[in-house]
Amino acid sequence: KDTKAKGKPASKKETESDTPRNVAALIEAKKYHEAQSVLEDTRVDNPCDPFILASLGWVNWLLLGENPSRSSEDPVEFIDLALTFDSKNMLALEYKAKILLSKGANTQAKAVLKRLLTVEPRAQWAKTALQNLSDGGSGNSAADRKRRFWRNEGDR
Repeated sequence: KDTKAKGKPASKKETESDTPRNVAALIEAKKYHEAQSVLEDTRVDNPCDPFILASLGWVNWLLLGENPSRSSEDPVEFIDLALTFDSKNMLALEYKAKILLSKGANTQAKAVLKRLLTVEPRAQWAKTALQNLSDGGSGNSAADRKRRFWRNEGDR
């Protein structure tokens, strides 16, 4: 049954199953406000969904940059909430690590990177980031800031 082909609106279940793909496409297109809107709407019906919470935190981070004080909600709080519901959620761990690295919170970032690598040992960017931190890189030099591929959408 393809309800879309018959001109009927998509069911709520069909719309929910499309959310990850739609959000990923919006983020890739740097349409962060649209992604945020989709996530906030979806969160109403799925307040405990780790994907929605982690993605909402990431989109809010991308919108706010390194100045989360402009918002009443810290992006990391959404990600921490996602991890409350699923402590091994790879997306939430990835986003949290990237935000912490961008903030220069290297000690916290190391711990999250280690957790991420226990969940997904093939996460090459995480291995590289952890190695850079272990090599004593502060991540705060101009050269380090230029290399921060994890600040934007990042490579997985």
